[in-house]
Formats: sequence, structure tokens, C-alpha cells
Amino acid sequence: MNLENLDFDNLNSFKRNPNKLKSIFKEIDNSFLVNEDILILFPERYINRNLVTFSNNVSLLGLYCNILEDKSYSITNVPAFIDIEPSKIIDISIDDINYKGLIIEKGTRYLLNKEVVKREQFIYDLFYELFIKANIPWYLDYKDIVRTLLYIKKYSGSNIGRSNVTSELFVSIITRLKDNKKIQYRYVEDKRKPYSFVGMESVFYSFNNTVNRLVGSYSDQGLTASLLDPSDNLEKIEKLLRS
Repeated sequence: MNLENLDFDNLNSFKRNPNKLKSIFKEIDNSFLVNEDILILFPERYINRNLVTFSNNVSLLGLYCNILEDKSYSITNVPAFIDIEPSKIIDISIDDINYKGLIIEKGTRYLLNKEVVKREQFIYDLFYELFIKANIPWYLDYKDIVRTLLYIKKYSGSNIGRSNVTSELFVSIITRLKDNKKIQYRYVEDKRKPYSFVGMESVFYSFNNTVNRLVGSYSDQGLTASLLDPSDNLEKIEKLLRS
């Protein structure tokens, strides 16, 4: 099977296997060689969020998926920019979402340099992408997102995510029961049930009473949400406003 022709119609056919991926790397000088062809996959929207740049090489935020031809995959979770020189760049559509694929051919370098430069400028764009919009790629789970926050201090120097409790709180806010996105997944006892993500900007799901929905930058969305899903319990401030 050719990496350019991988079938992404059934994502369940891809198996997360970090040990298999580790076995294909060989450290040499200040980089790694790969002994199999490998596909680096990331959302195309990274381009608009300044999380990837293209020039003589590709400078990419280290939050992406590594895939082999047998559909084994692993996650790179390094909140810093990594320089890559792919053999080819391809376009891939998965569930109507556009992705970019970087193909690294067998026997070539996976990274130009395994050392990264600490910088904080991308933190807002990353936070906006993951939490405000909840644009979570299919290959990341909620535990990966917690780790991303915890690694930010180490790799970028930013203090965001230095607290385990704060990091887990942020992720718990956007992680919801798939069948009822009003319910935060942390309250679900049966963790076999599927979950999905809801952005913090989502007025319908992120606010639980009419006043919260109508006060703020998204009052038009809040009005619609209040009409479709009126609150059952009045908060104290809402009682005062109604009196």
C-alpha cells in the first residue's frame, strides 16, 4: 500500500502503536533516519493559525500524527516548532476536513535537527485552536491535550499549563459526552461511552442559563440557544433581573 493512497474512510482501521513507530527510527548525528516510509499528518487549518510555515523546508508545530503503510500511528506531542524536509507534500480529506501530509521516504532524515528553539509567540494560536474552537484532530484524545498543556512550560518557556489541575480543568470543560454535549465527560461513569469536544466559544453548550448566554460577544448566538434550550433553573442574578 502506498502512503499517498491510504484509505481514511474507516479511522477505526488505524491502530495507535508508538512502539512500532519507535522501531523505525535510527539516531544519527543530531537527527533521525527512518527505515520505512512515513506520513506526517496535520490539519490544513494550521496554516491560517500560524502553526506551520512552508519555505525551503516545513516548520511545523510538533502536534501531529505519524503514520506507516500498515496504518500504525503515533503522536508527536512537542509544543514547539520542528523543521522537516519532506520528499512530498500531499492533500488529504478526512471526514470533510482538509489535512496536509508530509511524506518522509525510507533512508532519509525525519527531522533536520532534533533540537528546538523555545518561543512563546504561538501559544495563543494553539490555545485558540484547541480550546476556543475545539478543533481537535481525530488522532488526539483528551489525555493528549492535557499532556500538550503540561509540556508547554518545558518546550516554550510559557507558564501556561504548569499546573496539572488547571490543565485538566481546561480539557474537562471542552470534553463532552458525544450523545449529549451538555454533559461534561468527567461526570460520565462509564468511560466506554464515546466523547466529543465543544469549543469554549460555543454559547449553546458552554453556558447553562439565559443571562450568561445573552451577555457577551455572542449575544446573537445566545439568543438562539436560549430559545432552543431555555434554562430550567434560575441563577441568583437571573432572578434579580426578572424581578
